[in-house]
Amino acid sequence: MSEDLATVWEHLAAFRKVFIKTLLIIVLGIGSACYFYQDIINFLTSPLKNDVGNALQLQEIKFKRLYNSGTSEMAYLIASHESIINFPVGDPDIKPKTIIIPPQQYVDLSYTNPIRSLYLFHPTEGLTTSLQVGFWAGLIATSPLWLFVIARFIFPALHFNERKIVLPLACVGLLFLFLGFLFSFYLIIPITNVYLKNFNAEIGINLWSLSSYVDYSLTMIFANCLAFELAALMLILVHFKILSPESLVAKRRHMIVGAFIIGAVITPPDVLSQAMLAIPLILLFEMTILYAYLRNRQDYFTRTWIKSCLSFSSK
Repeated sequence: MSEDLATVWEHLAAFRKVFIKTLLIIVLGIGSACYFYQDIINFLTSPLKNDVGNALQLQEIKFKRLYNSGTSEMAYLIASHESIINFPVGDPDIKPKTIIIPPQQYVDLSYTNPIRSLYLFHPTEGLTTSLQVGFWAGLIATSPLWLFVIARFIFPALHFNERKIVLPLACVGLLFLFLGFLFSFYLIIPITNVYLKNFNAEIGINLWSLSSYVDYSLTMIFANCLAFELAALMLILVHFKILSPESLVAKRRHMIVGAFIIGAVITPPDVLSQAMLAIPLILLFEMTILYAYLRNRQDYFTRTWIKSCLSFSSK
């Protein structure tokens, strides 16, 4: 009895260490991501700057005059987007990134101001959005580390055959997660941005806030990653022959309807976003059926697959 209690306490102590390590990794990751919040926000909003078919970038050119009303020289730090257009007395004394303005003299500068497509409608919107992207970026970026810590705690309790299943499942899951992110960020979001901008322009003015666009982008990314993870799970079930090609073909109608339901639930309420999530799910389902026939090594698997498609279209 005492040995059993000692074993339980040892497991609790080991779990406590794992929990502390995991929490420490996540906190450090979130803290680091919050420090680079500007770069993360620029990355998330980059599809707006690279809209499909939108090659013209608007920039507002402004002018300003710096006047030294004092009795001694003054230094001014020149920003990267500024340039000198007028210095009334001789050539300006320019040091690296700095201009020296004599007393009672002035300098005229021109600078470009990009037309920003996102707005802040609340005093704390920038802060809360930065914390939001920092939290999710830190959590996701450190996931390989804290998942490894958790796996080291769980693996000793698994049998050899169970480890053989968990390892390929984790690899395929991470691969499909990455594919879902690439698909959503570099294809779905840019195309949807153009569609929504053009649609909204017919009925109003596009004034998108930073927080709403970040929420929309994260929702689209998570939705596509979740959809690709469902496809990865189905592929694993087929690989280990838990699902048969016949059962997948029999459920094809349900899968197509379910794909559009998933697209309607986890994407923004527009038809394009829903369709662009449902169609890849259907294609991945068809690829899973094809892989199921390959996995079961049936003769003339292509003929059977084409026949199943024709039978579905004739119904």
